Order: sequence, then C-alpha cells, then structure tokens
Amino acid sequence: MRISTPIRILTLIAATLSATPVLAHGRYVLPSHTLLSGEEPQSVTLNASITNDIFHPDKPLGNNGGGSANPFLLKIFSHVTPYITGPDGKTQEVIELTAFTRQSTGDVTLKEDGTYRVTIEQTPTQMIYFKNADGSPNRIIGERSALPPGATDIEAHLISARVETFITNNAPTPLAKHASGSGIEIGGTAHPNDLFVGEPATFQLLLDGQPLTAGVDAHLEFGGTRHRNERNTQAFTTNEAGEITVEFAQAGFYLLEVEVSAPAPKTDKVKARHHSLYLTLEVFPQ
Repeated sequence: MRISTPIRILTLIAATLSATPVLAHGRYVLPSHTLLSGEEPQSVTLNASITNDIFHPDKPLGNNGGGSANPFLLKIFSHVTPYITGPDGKTQEVIELTAFTRQSTGDVTLKEDGTYRVTIEQTPTQMIYFKNADGSPNRIIGERSALPPGATDIEAHLISARVETFITNNAPTPLAKHASGSGIEIGGTAHPNDLFVGEPATFQLLLDGQPLTAGVDAHLEFGGTRHRNERNTQAFTTNEAGEITVEFAQAGFYLLEVEVSAPAPKTDKVKARHHSLYLTLEVFPQ
C-alpha cells in the first residue's frame, strides 16, 4: 500500500474565480494513523486546528464534545459537523471533538475493512465584513440585522469548507464510493492511502461532482512550515480533466488546500461564494 503527499492547493479560476482573504487561515485534521491492519477494531486519534503553520496547532476546530472556545469560534463551530464515512460510502457517525486552547481532539473506531473518510464540514455560512462607525474593520457571522449602527463598506460572503483525511483499515476501497457531489473533493487514479516517495500520483479535483477547469493553479506544501524559513511550495496547474500529477520528494504529512471563489447570483444577496478543501495526506518511503 502507499500513501500520498498532502498537497496545498490554492485554486484561482481566471476571470470568474479568485482567491479571497475570507479564507485567510488554514485548517487541518491530523490522524494518528492513516494505515492500519489487524482483525480487531482499530482506533485512531484526530487532532484538528485552525492555523497557518501546517500541523502546528493554533486554534481549535470543532467542539461538540464539551470543550471551550471563544464566542467567535463557537459561532463558527455551530455550523461545523465532524463525521466519518465508511467503506460503503455511508455516513457512519458524528465524531465527537473536544476543543482545547490550541486544538480539537477526538477518536474514531474502524470496525470494518476498507477506506474511511474523516470530514469536518462547515456548511454554507454567511460572513459579513464591514467597517465600524469609527472606520475600524470588523466582521460578524450571521445576518445583516446584527450589524452595529453606522456600519459601512458592507460585504457578505457565503463560505463552506471541508477539512478531511482518509484512513484505510487493511484493504483500500475506491474513492468513488466516498464522493458526495458537494463542495470540493478529490478523485483520480491515486488513492490517498497508497502514495510513496518518488512515485507520481494523479489527483482529480472536483467541485460539486464536476471536474475543475483547466488552468487552475495548485500548490503543494510539506508539513513543518513552522520550523523552516521557506515554505518550499511546489506549483502545479490542472489539465482539461481537472487533474494534477505530483511526485513526492520525502515521506511525511502534507496538506492539500483547495480554495475556489466565484461571484454569487444576485438572488443570494452575497458578493461571492467560497468553497475550500483542506486534505491531510501521508506519504511513505519506498
């Protein structure tokens, strides 16, 4: 079996899609194991965080397990659901994540053979950016009715995100079984738990079940950015099938980050919609 390099991908789709500061902070879920074997049920510990240092925690991500966080994060967490999808493609259970000061932590148990998808999903959430009456910048989560008196330069954005990783117990199962057809997901010929150093891996990037267009910029980053001066980002571009092919130089964990922004229909009453995927992948030595 192999393991793949989590890739950090920032997608910009020419005239219609653009990067945005709305999604300025990275996120990840880091599993204690991505490959397991044995006849008995296996448990995996998950650590999740909002941070710009890959796999170095800064703020918690999710809290349905009785932890604590500041009011702004708790409001975000009210739109966040952590869950696990089984080898048959069906959602098995909600994952209980407990928020600590710098990260959220929880366990999952794998009872069957196959590949599981761990997801921390943020459903479409309205974020409103504005200036206070004194000109200072601010933001709220919610409706315009909650804006303070004198607010100006008001922009509403609709944000959804998937923070994911894959774990295989004994034999892998095809990615197609896990496709939801919603938000940004990966497909392609490479299995996220079957990637090795020096072996090319082709991923297909999907948005709402359809391949992303050609010419989307993709960037790959290895973990541990806190402890080096350069992020050492590798750049890729999607082909006409929405695919990128990468080759991994070293073993370890990587983060695949995809962000797609597009102007929203006027009926949405928001300026833009933003979709993102943060996918943790592990690459093994030959």
